[in-house]
Amino acid sequence: AVAILADLQGPKIRVGKIPEPGIELVAGETLILTVDQSAECGPGRVSIDYPKLAEEASPGDRILMDDGNLEVRVASIEGDDIHCTVVFGGTLKARKGVNLPGVKLTVSAMSAKDRDDLAFAIDLGVDAVALSFVRSAADVLEARSLMEELGRVVPIIAKIEKPEAIANLSEIINVSNGIMVARGDLGVEIGPEEVPLIQKQAIEAANNAGKLVITATQMLDSMIRNPRPTRAEASDVANAVLDGSDAVMLSGETATGAYPAHAVRTMDKIIRSTERAEEYWRDPVEDLELGHTTNSIARAAVACSKSLRETRAIITYTGSGGIARLVSDYRPRVPIFAFTPNAATFQSLALYWGVTPILFHPSSPDGHSIFIDLDKVILRRNLLRPGDRVVITFGFPIKAHKSVNLLKLHEVGESLPSRPTS
Repeated sequence: AVAILADLQGPKIRVGKIPEPGIELVAGETLILTVDQSAECGPGRVSIDYPKLAEEASPGDRILMDDGNLEVRVASIEGDDIHCTVVFGGTLKARKGVNLPGVKLTVSAMSAKDRDDLAFAIDLGVDAVALSFVRSAADVLEARSLMEELGRVVPIIAKIEKPEAIANLSEIINVSNGIMVARGDLGVEIGPEEVPLIQKQAIEAANNAGKLVITATQMLDSMIRNPRPTRAEASDVANAVLDGSDAVMLSGETATGAYPAHAVRTMDKIIRSTERAEEYWRDPVEDLELGHTTNSIARAAVACSKSLRETRAIITYTGSGGIARLVSDYRPRVPIFAFTPNAATFQSLALYWGVTPILFHPSSPDGHSIFIDLDKVILRRNLLRPGDRVVITFGFPIKAHKSVNLLKLHEVGESLPSRPTS
């Protein structure tokens, strides 16, 4: 399965239309930013699509453009016009992003466009939604409320890319299904020197809360143009894996890069190489302390797989995916095969570390033949070999939709009438 994550744009501020090939900003010269969208843009004057900028900016504020490559400082404000002095110049092109580090803007986390885009994505059947420029738990709850109105709620990944999100990280993690450390805008907002430590802290916080965490942006940036990554980029991917990321993400490398498929293969090789290292398994989460039975059984399943060294896999049968996600949080050294009758769960589980989702319907509704059914599928798909030891967990009886209450040590094929041999 491949899960599809819809990334909402959020309240991203951008410059307006600028004639090609762009305008040149020169250090020390004046640039006027205007909130008047009808204004003609050209050398010395550029429109901004945030109507409250003239009200909320102040003299002395820094304004960064094009992912922080260009910087101007506010000198004065006259009506709709913000007069700025260029600090770091370069070529400014149309629709480039604008950041105001340190300035608290009153813009809503979800624009009217985001609401339309969310409705479109939900209608298409996406498996999860990434929410951009989250500042507080309320932003996540607003998005979930809108999905409830739309009649379908999918996991929400809160993108951590604002200083306010760092300050409210614990609350955001608690109400989200996961977070994304979105290092592009985050690095512009707080400075690149702060990003590595924030990344490690955010990953650790998500791991300790049992929530999904994705590390993103510029991971193999040079592969937009080159067929091989820099050594620093390879180290960056490896460190994100070692820190505890559930997933690492490519963006420009596959969106506009010259070697999109090769970039994916390269990242895959780095991940696999890193996960073979003993250091990767050194600091597992000991106990999420969630205070419910499912967590205790997930923890016990992983403990069994570690202490019984011949264990080849952990197998879950799940409707919602909850037990598979919890087992994933404990980072077992063996694969997690998550059998589910739910198509939406099947898709969304592809996001989670170590989980191979399998669409599966037991032959009887009461589940009394489930071990036979599981053995047949496992052997038919060559997931494991006859006699392999596995840990199986699910809620029984199945038709009662019980929470997880069963943990079984099982040998593949033992339930079949005529037991196969290796």
